[in-house]
Amino acid sequence: MIKWYKFKNFYSFKDEQFVDLTLKANSSESSMDLQWIDCRIAKVLAVMGPNGSGKSNLLKPLAFLSWFCSESFKSMDNSDALPFYTHICNKELPAELEICFVDSTTVDDKTFTVEFKYILKLKRNLILHEEIKYKTSRLFSSIFYRKYDEKTQEYKVRSHPDYTGENDFPEKELKTLPKNASAISYFRRKDDNIVANAMHSIFYSIENNLNVFGKSNFSYDKVLEATEYYNDNPEVFEKAKKYLTRMDFGLDDILLKTEDIIDKKTGEHETRVIPYGVHSHNENEFKVPFIMESTGSQACFYFIYKLLTALHFGGVAVIDELDSDLHPYMMNELLDMFANDGINRQHSQLIFSCHTPEILKKLNKHNVYLVEKNDSVSEAWRLDDVQGLRSQDNLYAKYITGALGGVPNICI
Repeated sequence: MIKWYKFKNFYSFKDEQFVDLTLKANSSESSMDLQWIDCRIAKVLAVMGPNGSGKSNLLKPLAFLSWFCSESFKSMDNSDALPFYTHICNKELPAELEICFVDSTTVDDKTFTVEFKYILKLKRNLILHEEIKYKTSRLFSSIFYRKYDEKTQEYKVRSHPDYTGENDFPEKELKTLPKNASAISYFRRKDDNIVANAMHSIFYSIENNLNVFGKSNFSYDKVLEATEYYNDNPEVFEKAKKYLTRMDFGLDDILLKTEDIIDKKTGEHETRVIPYGVHSHNENEFKVPFIMESTGSQACFYFIYKLLTALHFGGVAVIDELDSDLHPYMMNELLDMFANDGINRQHSQLIFSCHTPEILKKLNKHNVYLVEKNDSVSEAWRLDDVQGLRSQDNLYAKYITGALGGVPNICI
């Protein structure tokens, strides 16, 4: 679970932004939170604000870290630029990202409950500082670091035994890593590297719908992507059908059929798995290709796949514009999946942006961040940092009247 993350000079956030998922001592507890040893951590976090304020950019550090720590070594050439942007006014300065999360891992039948920090400082073509720390009592100890020395144009490295007593990051190899790739992405290729594999699993389990430019545009290709996953994971598909058939889409069932189709670009035949929605009328059943279903049905088919994957593996679902094409009642259903301990058995988290103020009727102050942009610089704050705002206050009413900020200032 993510405890917090912070970043600086990343997209529209010029100054350091701290995103905290832990509860304050006087916070109201709810099913949207989870007790973890010495603190409570939010399982659900909503991000709201006007169009263009930076909501997506508040989520992008998680999407970038997910890709960087799991895919960067194998998916990039040494000369490739990293897929992110610094603030337009600070192009020459590096971006800085740091994330803190807790995890339980089993090694040789022993379960370790650990708290990690991952630190990253980088330019688009160069990693300046990469480090993993884990918590020992009250302090954090470094497992490895590499820091770029601009005078020698080489890395200074240091490697220490991890919490299992192993030293899985040889200093000789740390010095030779590509300058635009993560050490985690590199070392996880070795099956016996416990820390790299654990870190890779954590970052890889951040399911998201973001790319370097923002939200990935929804298309029917997303439906086919989800279909392939459902076909390979029938247990997850059965759960998805249960939710989709009870969400008032008029669906009685969903079928996956393997069909021979013609590729429009190449003209060649290929085998694809195609989803069909099952409907009924006057006791007659008929099957409709999912491409003919409503946009809302298709979007939910895709979102459910992302959410159930996070729930199944104990990951984090990071969804930009979760309310896109979805009725507010359906959003409540999706949030309940993470709030319900019977469903969310792996302590998964949902972090999302939306424009639907009705969602505030379901959340507490510590479950909501508001974002605004002034003079081309974004800033965000959690609602329980707003002075004078009480737990019993109607968050929905205060937000739509503009009392909390984070709403458009429209001048006609």
